Amino acid sequence: MASLFLDGLPPETLQDILSLLDWREQLSVRLVSRRWRGIADECLARRQQLQLYGTDVHGSLTPEKVKLLLEMMPSLRRLHLDGRSPTEASRTTAVTHYQQHPEDADICSVDRSAVELLCCFFQRLEQLSLTYVSLRCTGLPPQPAPSSQLRHLDLSRTNVSSEDLAGALSSCPQLVQLSVAHCPQLTADWLPQLTGCSQLEQLDITALKVCTREDCDVLAAALAGCPRLQRLSVACVKCPHQYLPASGLAHLTHLDLSNTNVHPLLLRSLSQLAPQLRDLRLRAARVLRLPALVNGLPLLRRLEVLDTRVVCESAVPTVLAALHGLPLRALACGRYNCYVTAESIAELVVAVPTLALFQLATGGGRQALEAARLLGERLPSGRTVTFIAEPGAVSEQGVSVSPEQGVSVSPEQGVRVVVPRHGLWETLADPQWPHGSEGIW
Repeated sequence: MASLFLDGLPPETLQDILSLLDWREQLSVRLVSRRWRGIADECLARRQQLQLYGTDVHGSLTPEKVKLLLEMMPSLRRLHLDGRSPTEASRTTAVTHYQQHPEDADICSVDRSAVELLCCFFQRLEQLSLTYVSLRCTGLPPQPAPSSQLRHLDLSRTNVSSEDLAGALSSCPQLVQLSVAHCPQLTADWLPQLTGCSQLEQLDITALKVCTREDCDVLAAALAGCPRLQRLSVACVKCPHQYLPASGLAHLTHLDLSNTNVHPLLLRSLSQLAPQLRDLRLRAARVLRLPALVNGLPLLRRLEVLDTRVVCESAVPTVLAALHGLPLRALACGRYNCYVTAESIAELVVAVPTLALFQLATGGGRQALEAARLLGERLPSGRTVTFIAEPGAVSEQGVSVSPEQGVSVSPEQGVRVVVPRHGLWETLADPQWPHGSEGIW
């Protein structure tokens, strides 16, 4: 009966309905009738974005499959291939596991000829994402389309080589976003090619092999050639020397230095090198000199988001005191919270009227609840503050906390404590920031 009703609809109405379906479902409804096949083909022809998983291509993306997809979707502008299955890609536990053990992922393989075929369509593609993918033979051909309009390129967790990446970048002058996070074959050899990407605004080079002082100089020169850069992630990059360009990055607003060696010179000069910096991630960073951190942070007068978890644990109170007066709205700190007192937390929240989100790492349940109760007496009405603490640490204090609602310690002042799910602080602090280094968009 429903089928007869749909068959009686005008073609334009039926096309509007079928356009709401996933591309897999659109392929399926082509089998209903000739009329539906024609309308479904029209929907596929108008599709501009396609998300593929390893299971969609049965573990291998061949030239025949690429050609079929592109013929059916001539308007395609954004293509994403994730080598994992949809279940693996959606499980936060799997994401965390594969960050630490990428070799365990069910990687999808892509033939070189298939990549070459994709590169032939660079002229119309605006966004290309190949993640958790094994590129057979060599990866990207050295000479893609000469007038590429590609603006977003994500090759994170692939085995792309420096030579192939340099060749691809040479024909992508309009590139705005680039992610090559966790690419084990990459060295610093491709970095000079970045100077040709003058439009670049977001760059993720997490875990890039930058081993020598010469490599640091190459990286600094490459970044100097990207004057519009706004977001930069160099997490897990073991740079032995200063790598931000001496000329600075005037538009840089987000910087991820997690799990890196933070040189004292960088901390002292960061306010001059990145005067617009609003988001700084220092999680598990090795700060070589504490005074450089304590003296450098107050100079970042525009700083709104700060992550100092697992940094100078015994000096956390000193770091918190240095943050008074900054326009922070989200802060994460501590790991062994015996160094953090509820009083120091409450003083910071009162001294920073913009602070609305506070993450306490391992064992911070007691301090979070005590600080929340203190703030219930000190904060003005109308202000909202959210603490994030481990569920186990909170329940040890005799308080049952719901992951969805949390516990309102002082509802009239808007103070509450919530328990974390994966990436909760990161999501609330900045929804656009890459959580878990899965790419920058």
